[in-house]
Amino acid sequence: MKRNLLFVSLIMVFISSGIYAQGNSNNCELPVITETSGGGSYCLDEEVTLTISGDLGDAEGWAWYANGDCDGDPINDQSTTSISVMVTETTVYSVKGIGGCADGEDDVVCVQIEVILDNVPPEVDCPADISEEAEDGVCYAVVNFVEPTGTDDCSEEVTITKLEGLESGDQFPVGLTSQKYSITDEYGNETICEFTITVLDTQDPEIVCPENIEVKNDPGECGAVVEYKIDDPSDNCPGVEMKLTEGLESGEFFP
Repeated sequence: MKRNLLFVSLIMVFISSGIYAQGNSNNCELPVITETSGGGSYCLDEEVTLTISGDLGDAEGWAWYANGDCDGDPINDQSTTSISVMVTETTVYSVKGIGGCADGEDDVVCVQIEVILDNVPPEVDCPADISEEAEDGVCYAVVNFVEPTGTDDCSEEVTITKLEGLESGDQFPVGLTSQKYSITDEYGNETICEFTITVLDTQDPEIVCPENIEVKNDPGECGAVVEYKIDDPSDNCPGVEMKLTEGLESGEFFP
């Protein structure tokens, strides 16, 4: 009976010890980071504050690194939940809890915060689509418009390049012309501006129509072969076409 009791006691101690080990490895409360702030896009030489929220647990402080894997020497002199950095290039910073029983633990989480050197494209004032009628007697219109302009938070000047279309003040042909511009800042961020200029042909073709013709019938016929001439029509745009929609062609027999 004692042997059985001893055997049961040993099993209970072994199981109890196993549960304790799973609940808290090495009896160390590891640091936990619950929230980060400060990451994003910034201008050159802008000062940025990076901040974390969390619980150190049994660690002694927070270590910040100028890389994404919490490797090497920390860049902060004291354990703090925030640091200030100067933006000179895109950098992935990282932070983790160090000291105390947290050192040497593989389960200590390394959290990244990315600071990006301006990836925001310029804001652009892009013209609306334009529609005008062709000028009298020609198949185009001289169109003037204000070219797009751009501003950027991180660049004093932006570069505007025309990719497609004509210049303001040019002769725009009847039809649709696409205007396309690229607006870039000094870091290569780009905004595209596109609009159309449509020139409408509202002028009717002109034609000189012959006067009414009256002839006698051909001898022995109930009608006559009649020839007539119509001058070619004219129009402000090429491609005008003339076709007979009613009646007979010149040179046919007219009843």
